[in-house]
Amino acid sequence: MKAGPGRAFILFAAWLIAYGAHGSDRPRGLNCAIQTPPEDAGEDSHMYAGAFKIYPRAKNMEPRYSGCQIIWRDKNQSLEKWELLAVLILRNGELVGSWSPMEEGASLNNCKYAGGRLASGDPGDCYRADIVPLKSMKSGCLSDMLKASYDRSLPLPNDCLEYE
Repeated sequence: MKAGPGRAFILFAAWLIAYGAHGSDRPRGLNCAIQTPPEDAGEDSHMYAGAFKIYPRAKNMEPRYSGCQIIWRDKNQSLEKWELLAVLILRNGELVGSWSPMEEGASLNNCKYAGGRLASGDPGDCYRADIVPLKSMKSGCLSDMLKASYDRSLPLPNDCLEYE
């Protein structure tokens, strides 16, 4: 049975939608395709770079983990909307590459690692292999810390000061 032009168009449209949603070079593997931060994603923040969600948390990864660790950044300083920033690719517990769908993060796509060291890519643009997997605070800490910063009567949550 021959596929008619209508069927070919439907198949092409399905491919195009899948391509647009995932990009042609997005890594594949355990946790690599997650689009939005899960409820238990870890959290981090940097004064100049903003707030981040990280999944899976380093403390939940086996020492020889193979898959991805994903980083999202706060899209509008609300701690409610997150956009994919980077995907870190690990094999047997070691960083082997990174990927970003963002134009500003495109240099991450050149970062390749071997033997726990950067093998190609600009060291100023690439993640340091010795800090991956990235450690993070538990989920909910950013919101708790923000509340405590506005209301001085609230204590800083002590369990949010530990990065795991």
